[in-house]
Amino acid sequence: MVPLMRGGIGHHQRIKRAHQEARIGEATGAFSRLSWFYVIFTLCALAGFQRVLPERRRTLGRMVSRMTIDRTSLVLGLGLAAAVLAAGALAGATEGFALLKGVNRFALRNDSAGAGPLFNLFLNNQLFVAVLLGTLCTASSGWVRSLAFAMSVADIGLEVLHGEQFMSVLGLCLSMLSPFIAVHALNGKPVVKYLGIGALFALLLGSVSVFYAYKGQGLDMSDTVLSRVLLQSQVWYVMDGDASLFGAPAGGSAAFGRVLASLASPNAPSFFDDGVVSGLRDVMLAYGTPEILRAYIHNDVTFTMGQMAVPVYWFGFAGAAVFIAFTGLVYGALAALQIVVAMHGGIVLLWLTTKVVSYASFGLQQGEYWNIFGIRTLAYAAIACAWWYCIDARRGTVEPPARQRRWS
Repeated sequence: MVPLMRGGIGHHQRIKRAHQEARIGEATGAFSRLSWFYVIFTLCALAGFQRVLPERRRTLGRMVSRMTIDRTSLVLGLGLAAAVLAAGALAGATEGFALLKGVNRFALRNDSAGAGPLFNLFLNNQLFVAVLLGTLCTASSGWVRSLAFAMSVADIGLEVLHGEQFMSVLGLCLSMLSPFIAVHALNGKPVVKYLGIGALFALLLGSVSVFYAYKGQGLDMSDTVLSRVLLQSQVWYVMDGDASLFGAPAGGSAAFGRVLASLASPNAPSFFDDGVVSGLRDVMLAYGTPEILRAYIHNDVTFTMGQMAVPVYWFGFAGAAVFIAFTGLVYGALAALQIVVAMHGGIVLLWLTTKVVSYASFGLQQGEYWNIFGIRTLAYAAIACAWWYCIDARRGTVEPPARQRRWS
């Protein structure tokens, strides 16, 4: 593979200059524009969330999650959560835990296809288990709450042992917390203490996981974090230098056409298949120096902080702002829908919904928009809608225990 060196030495000098500016902590115009895109995304995500799950809901009595009082859903949910945890424990016992072996988690994920079904079962169902256990922690039965809490702790421990680090651990903890907070808020109970304690615990655990993961790999903590930040932001800095308010860099329109063509593919685009390269990989081929491309492909470097460069490459700054606002609305609505399903749907619908949300989360984090709008995600969304209208909606309501009435 021969990378396209658009701009040649000029782009290499921009990258070097970006390194120097980042090291001395200067807030450049590029940094400010990147910050505005994150502000736009956050505000639109909050608007999408509020649209699906308004803050003010009228409650009649006490709101109870359907799956905590439906015996079939409760038994099935606990059984599936236990099966996923058992798969994670067995995968670690038979193949070793990444944290204890000092294995880079990106290398582990890149080789997950050959890691065996147990590891993949555990890895691919983390969001489902997190939301499920967080919902079961709101059950009226004490033994269900205690069991769900114990399984939550075990799940987080297995996540850390399997090499997941700060953002993954933080996201897992917050996913467990979200349905718990939602149910208590709708019941009019104070939730600030839960938010504070949960967020502090998630941040602490995420930081500790990073420290021990890097220590196990023999890496220097400060140098590794700094180099990752600089490498991840390079995509944005070189893109920012070529784009204008209404003008995209040369080749951007064709790149958007390629990502549209990739949406019909059932497989995620990558450097290792014969399909059309699209998304962030397209940007890397257009701008990357050989050293950066080699790090991205072979040394397990991700470019999470540069994902906002992809829509700018397609549309320029103004068009990218519109696209990012749209994806923010979509993601906020999906996050709220996930909570609504946790409160009113069954186990199967929750699994389908969390699949869609997990694909969308990965796509936004990495700038791989195929994961949001590709045929795989749309198929899961269509199946979830069909399941709701054909199965869950027809089952009617489940009567809560005495003196408890469902939310309306």
